[in-house]
Amino acid sequence: MQKLSEEQYADRISNLPNSLVTQILSCLPTKYAVATSALSTRWKQLWTSITNMDFDDELLVHPQNQSGNPAVQRSCTSFVCQVFMLHRDSAVHRFRLKLNHIYDVSRVNGWIGEMLMRNVQEIDLSIRKEDSTLLPQDLFTCRTLVVLKLDINCNMNVPTSVSLPNLKILHFVCITFVDDDSINRFLFGCPVLEELNMTACVGEGVKVINVVAPMLTSLNMHNLVSRHYMKPYHFFEGRIVLDTPALLYLTISDSCADGFELGSLPHLIKADITIFAEDHTDPITSEAITNLLKGISNVRFLHLADLSLESIDRCNSQVPKFPYLTDLDLGERPSDTGWKSLPKLLENSPLLESLVFKEIIDSDIKQELQGLQETLDDSNGLKDFFMLQHCIYRICFGYCIFKPPLRKYLLLLPVV
Repeated sequence: MQKLSEEQYADRISNLPNSLVTQILSCLPTKYAVATSALSTRWKQLWTSITNMDFDDELLVHPQNQSGNPAVQRSCTSFVCQVFMLHRDSAVHRFRLKLNHIYDVSRVNGWIGEMLMRNVQEIDLSIRKEDSTLLPQDLFTCRTLVVLKLDINCNMNVPTSVSLPNLKILHFVCITFVDDDSINRFLFGCPVLEELNMTACVGEGVKVINVVAPMLTSLNMHNLVSRHYMKPYHFFEGRIVLDTPALLYLTISDSCADGFELGSLPHLIKADITIFAEDHTDPITSEAITNLLKGISNVRFLHLADLSLESIDRCNSQVPKFPYLTDLDLGERPSDTGWKSLPKLLENSPLLESLVFKEIIDSDIKQELQGLQETLDDSNGLKDFFMLQHCIYRICFGYCIFKPPLRKYLLLLPVV
């Protein structure tokens, strides 16, 4: 066997400048970054200049089945405290803290406060165990914060004044807002917010979610009701009001609520809508769905889940014009009821180019198309429609994609 050259054996990492090595270490969980101090004298102090702090108690606990042991938890606490003490860089770019077990609240808040004093720009907190964690008040007035992600099982105690002048990305998961005013106060204090994700964060006292954010470009609302109040098939029953003129991307996955009030969305590119209507005969529900569709009518790419189509049909909701819609993704296989609202939706989309049914397998294509044809009063309606839709160049059923001459295939369907 030929001997490897000295160049092949060379330790290239050791030849890198300290500044670059520190950047690499900053990308690692802090536990591993600290562990490099044992490599050599040169590496002993390198980790103390990392710009990111990333702590996960499941990663720190070893073996993991000892995670409930108080002594082990004290060891984790001690590790974090020592890192804070030895870390010599005054500025921290990103702080991530994931705790799966119960720790002293004052200690955790002290860690967060320490990061705020170091002009942290990104905070990502995931605290899974239910406790009475109260976030430090300084968190709500941090001028350097750009990204804030909170996944904490506790009520959000929003102070009277919130000022986060540079916050652009905000995620709420499981942290519960107890009333309308608490949500409004928080969002009002984020004047340059660009991305907002809300999941399981709405308490029973919330009747209106009012999002007023002039620079918001991405909004995701998913299963809004907090898990503290969650009942089987329990969805948000209030109103959703959006004043977000710069919005580009919208995702809503919840009930149709008591109503949607959407301001002008002239720049909307993509909408992903999954709505559930418990009472399809309720006129309020029908109006809510109609208002939602009208609010997103400028969209270019639209994903509608099957339940959304079914709700549209059963509520007799008026399908608005979609003058700019080019791509329609129906995601799941439409039910018999869901098919009925599709022709009107297609008819009102004059620029539609792509129609996708993701979960229809090849062997079911003719059967599914026939199912759609049977929903039309005129037996030739399906053929007439596709003959007029010259813009459509692609229809995808599952993994099977049809391009022109698509109409020739559709015209082969038997006329009943």
